[in-house]
Amino acid sequence: MRAILQKFVFRYIALAGLFLAHRVICWQYLINSDQRAVLTSAKYFLVGSWSDLWVAFLGATIATIFFVVVSLFKREKPSAPSLLLALAFYIPMIALLALHQSYVEFFRFPFVTAHFEYFHDRHFLAANSRSLLSWGPLLFAAVALVLLAVMAMVLRRWRSGLVASSSIAFGIAVISLAGHGANIHYRVQWFVPDNLQTNVFEKIYIDLQRNLTPPDLTTSEIVRLQALRAKKLSPTLAAVDPFKAKLRTTYHAALDADQQPVVLVILVESLRPSEVGIYSPGTISITPALDAFAQQGIWFRNAYSTGNVTRGAQEAVWCGLFASQNTSMMRNRPDLKIPCLPEATHGANFWHHGGHPDFDGQVNFWKQRGVNHLMSQDDFLPQDPRTDWGFSDLAMMKKSVTEIQLLRETMPPGAGALGMTLTVTNHIPWILPADAPPSLKEQALKMPHPSFATTAYSDYALGQYFEMLKAQGLWKDMIVVVASDHGITAPPLNAPKVPAEFLPSYLSSHIYLAIGGGLVEKALEGAQKPETTKVHDELVSQADVAPWLADLIGLTGMQFFGESLFDPRHAPVMVDLGPNVYSPQPATLLSRRELADLDSSGVNDERALILLQYRDFLHRANHGIFTLEGPIE
Repeated sequence: MRAILQKFVFRYIALAGLFLAHRVICWQYLINSDQRAVLTSAKYFLVGSWSDLWVAFLGATIATIFFVVVSLFKREKPSAPSLLLALAFYIPMIALLALHQSYVEFFRFPFVTAHFEYFHDRHFLAANSRSLLSWGPLLFAAVALVLLAVMAMVLRRWRSGLVASSSIAFGIAVISLAGHGANIHYRVQWFVPDNLQTNVFEKIYIDLQRNLTPPDLTTSEIVRLQALRAKKLSPTLAAVDPFKAKLRTTYHAALDADQQPVVLVILVESLRPSEVGIYSPGTISITPALDAFAQQGIWFRNAYSTGNVTRGAQEAVWCGLFASQNTSMMRNRPDLKIPCLPEATHGANFWHHGGHPDFDGQVNFWKQRGVNHLMSQDDFLPQDPRTDWGFSDLAMMKKSVTEIQLLRETMPPGAGALGMTLTVTNHIPWILPADAPPSLKEQALKMPHPSFATTAYSDYALGQYFEMLKAQGLWKDMIVVVASDHGITAPPLNAPKVPAEFLPSYLSSHIYLAIGGGLVEKALEGAQKPETTKVHDELVSQADVAPWLADLIGLTGMQFFGESLFDPRHAPVMVDLGPNVYSPQPATLLSRRELADLDSSGVNDERALILLQYRDFLHRANHGIFTLEGPIE
């Protein structure tokens, strides 16, 4: 028993040393050349190291069990076969880590599971293999071999008794388990970038569990998808809405008149229509500002998110992607050249948020895509009201108005601005900030769920935001899009009439979407049928906002996965909720396994369109192909 425990300790230290050496040598590439403070880098390294120790513990445990089982079938224990068996375990580990090191060094990005399919490409393999000869992989291999040799010498001279060996093994188990829990907690709390959070093998395992990559579309499936997309799915919208052209004319007239128009997208955290009064006539409303905004502007009653995370919503409204937890490029693939609105406008672009700039890599992502004015929690005073997720919505909006004013003062004649603001107060655990009105704090005590109170607070903050923009003379030259980022599955204030099997998906994805502002109100004055123009019941997606904004601003040649608001719809609205993909009409729920394995030839046209459309998007996202000139051949 003593010998078994000693070998377990040896294997653990050897594997932990290999992983930590790999992390040290890989570090300059894993951190993506982003300059960090010493303390921040140390925190990131510590979190990743906890994962390294956990995987080392698992590997040492599995190896020890394996060698014990092997020894049961051996009557003798000759040293040479045992040495070869040990080398057969460690040498492939060193080779895999060195190969990963060369991959990271060559491509400047951590290994992702989507690249497994490139292994049949000899050019890919040749390029990566040549980088094995660079200093990083060679240094790692040398360090690993020296470490193994030293550990072997130590093991041969180790004479500790059973109690000491057991204590050390027990301590390793406790440290590893505690470190695993700490890794899961602090990689979120400390906003650790995705590529620094875990050991490379844990990262690959997580990605494999998260992303079941579907097979490529066959020729017959491509033909069927093209035919299905050619059919209009929106019977209530037979032609392009004339108001779209009217609003575009109004916007460009403001540009020509040097009014410096501002197009602003406001993403409201976890806002659900089930809590917005205008969606439930006859009920007591807790959202008077959102109700009035929809009534005075353009309201899309049947809008859906692309997923259930805020980063996905940001990519949807500015990049036109079906982005969600598993398909967001912001955190998982920030290296890809995604066509987004800010870099295409080449003008004054701003992004305002009261939360942490490093969360999901938001600031870094938008910097790379042309946003030149960014505001986050680093720009607030410590005494400003805040919650666990950042500074309060009202504090953020007050500062946003000031920043927009300053931005317009620096804009050249005839220029416009494109901006986004994100709220945070309505995020779990739904805590009202100090600047909430006393009446709302009293009302919150009577509400059956805390999210209702924070929804009411966000509505109050938005009402103040609109009034401040009007008071500063900004509103009259603005087009404002207000949308939820996603929903939540908590009990709703007003229960929707949806079958129970689809209710969680519906609550997570049905969103508020309305367009207002002074320029919208001006365009509506000339509408022939203002009431029918103002309310839309056709299906729309968050991803439809970006192509509409591109058309509004006058950006040509851009391709999006979404379809433009006000235009006839040719593709289904799809929501990636992680384990499942949901399409609201007709209500359909497909698991990721079905998406990967289901034969489209055996399903009806409606289900086949959802299946093929989403598989086509995943294929393009995995390959970084962001054009829609037909499905991938």
